[in-house]
Amino acid sequence: MKKIFFILTILSFITIKFVAAQNTDNGQAYAAVCENQKISPDLIFYTSYGKLKYDNSYSREELTQLGSKFGMFEEGDLASGLALVDVAAEYELNTSGRKMTNNGACIIPQELSVYIGFQNPVIYLAKDLQPETCLYNLVLRHEQVHQQINVNALEYFIPLLYERIKQITAQMKPMYIANAERLKEGTNEMTSFYAKQINLLIEEFKQEILVEQRKLDNRQQYKLESNICKIFNQKNLK
Repeated sequence: MKKIFFILTILSFITIKFVAAQNTDNGQAYAAVCENQKISPDLIFYTSYGKLKYDNSYSREELTQLGSKFGMFEEGDLASGLALVDVAAEYELNTSGRKMTNNGACIIPQELSVYIGFQNPVIYLAKDLQPETCLYNLVLRHEQVHQQINVNALEYFIPLLYERIKQITAQMKPMYIANAERLKEGTNEMTSFYAKQINLLIEEFKQEILVEQRKLDNRQQYKLESNICKIFNQKNLK
């Protein structure tokens, strides 16, 4: 069985520079000077699969309870294995501040740093499973396939996510604020604005992973897998 957790971190580490701006007549003119500037923010994009770990410290009942918290098992099922992973996203927007002579300021996006990837991938195997038995190997393989689905999904979607986030970065515009003392608050607002757009992409990514994982987790698949060990054990008894 497979569960994907989602972690989102929006970093507010900001680099601010102040540059004198040309004087204009009123607030609207200042805003126009700010917002009409042509800019080209840089995009730094990185990812990670995380380091896969194995854990055999839980009983089947405990794994079933763990999975049932997230609606991962139908009533009556006992989990012999579980595959978990955290999907994490972190955003950091660096800006420069152009202080204007009316005490307003222009916030200019300089660089957007985005991380989308996995953290803490774990395969749980029930502690009562006997190593080297058919059931142990079957459960192990099943959960390894779940984690491989994660890897394949990330490899497929990362280039797509990068291109769409690059489009978002290219559409960034400077933001005028009437009070230069609100530069940090304004930068945080700008970061949140673009984070919401990226979050929509991550939601699509999440749904596609779940669709692929459900192809492996269904009663028909479970029945097929359980028959493998029944047939294997019957042959060995002869």
